This record gives sequence, structure tokens and C-alpha cells, in this order.
Amino acid sequence: MERLDSKSIIEILEKFGTSVKDLIQSLKIISENGLDVLIENHMSEVFLIYTHCYNLLAQLECSDFASVDNILQASRCEDVVTATNAYFNTIVDWDRFVADLDRKYIEELRKTEVHARQIRNDASFELEDLLGGQKLTESDCQVVIIGYGKVDSAKCWKTDVGHAFNFPVYVDIDRISYAKFSMDRSFSKVCLSSAVSTYVEDFLLKKIPKPFGDNHYEGDDPLQNGGDIIFDQTGQVVYKHLGDAANRPNIKDVIGKLKPTNIN
Repeated sequence: MERLDSKSIIEILEKFGTSVKDLIQSLKIISENGLDVLIENHMSEVFLIYTHCYNLLAQLECSDFASVDNILQASRCEDVVTATNAYFNTIVDWDRFVADLDRKYIEELRKTEVHARQIRNDASFELEDLLGGQKLTESDCQVVIIGYGKVDSAKCWKTDVGHAFNFPVYVDIDRISYAKFSMDRSFSKVCLSSAVSTYVEDFLLKKIPKPFGDNHYEGDDPLQNGGDIIFDQTGQVVYKHLGDAANRPNIKDVIGKLKPTNIN
């Protein structure tokens, strides 16, 4: 594969920078009418950051952002260095914008904080009820996936992605389990550059389908965060990790929690 010349690298970086700056400006104008307007009607615009980052990797012929950094740091061309600095500044500007969205979102949530706390406290969550009365009494562990949204969307997701896993999928339409375990909604955890880069790299490696374009699921909430939870046979939580795409638990740590000495 031929290495990109300095002119091509500069053009790609400048195009990315212009696209992201235009996106930030557009979203700022939209959010002036209230975050509810942005969340309800313009989340597809927010997630254009994924498209821009995906295109950046593809045009630079890289499968991850570490490779991008290596290409940029290896260049001794002064113009490339200038474009590189502008590129990193653009990333910083995006992260600041997303953090500001979260700050405003938290301020709005505080207005209904008492209501939100009441939901968590009153949420009646029984694992077996959610799993249709299924008993978790086997000596070996069983993996289940609990989502939200609509049943038809969950079926589509299982066809697109879940076919690779032989796990049952259940839908918690009212998100009772999400509320019970304080799984929050957040701009930062899904839109900061660290989270975006993780997803985009997976898209390029075809680990998961791209969430932009025509591939979407009705009732999906891109701001909703999830987690990884392990119950013992009595229904007690023995492990809980709440996080985002850029902060997933180490699989060895999770498996370690399944040892009999930890769950009996």
C-alpha cells in the first residue's frame, strides 16, 4: 500500500476539521432552543461525528486512531505539523462542546431530581419477572442480554448482531432495571472522542454494524448507557460495572467473578 503524500494528509485533516467545526456550530444553534429539541429531533446530527471520524480513518487508510497518530507524528513536513495541531484542537473543541451539553443536561435533570430519585427507589425489579419466570438455578452461569425499546427492534438487532451470540435477549420496555441500577443517559459517554473512536474502530473491523445511515432501530436511545451485572443463584448482585464503550470491563476480571468462591 502506497503511503499518502503530505498534500493528501493535509487535505484530509482540513476537511475533517471543517466538517466538525460546522457540526458544532450547527448543534449550538439547535441547542439554543432547548436540549429537549436536540434530543427529540436532532440526534442524527449529533451522531454525524461518527461519520466524520469513520471517513477520516478510511481516507487515511487506517483501522484505528493509534495508526493515525503514528502517521501524523512521523511526518516532518511543517504544513502537516500545522494541520496536525489543528486536527487535535478540533478534537478538543468537540469534547468541550459535548461536555457542555452534558452540563446543561444535568442542570435540566436537577429540576426533576426528586422525581428521578423516586423512580429509582420505587422501581420494582425482580430478575425472574423480567425473564418471564425463568429460574437461574443452574450451577453454570447463563448470559442474558437485557435491552429496551421495542420487541421488533430487539429482533432486528438480534438478526443483525445477536446471531453471533447464542444468548437470550429480553426487552425491558419501561427500563425498570436501568433505573434500579442507576444506568444513566449521557452525551459524554457516547459522544466524547474516546467513545467515538472505540465504536468507529469496531465498525471498521466489522465487529458491529454502523449505527448511521439506514441501520437503526426504532425506539433506540443513543444516550442510554448500560452495564454488566452478575447475579448469583440467589439473585444477589456480586458484580456490577456501569460504563460506556470506552470503559468496558476486562473480560478476565468478569470471568474471575464467576468463580464458585465468589458467588456461593
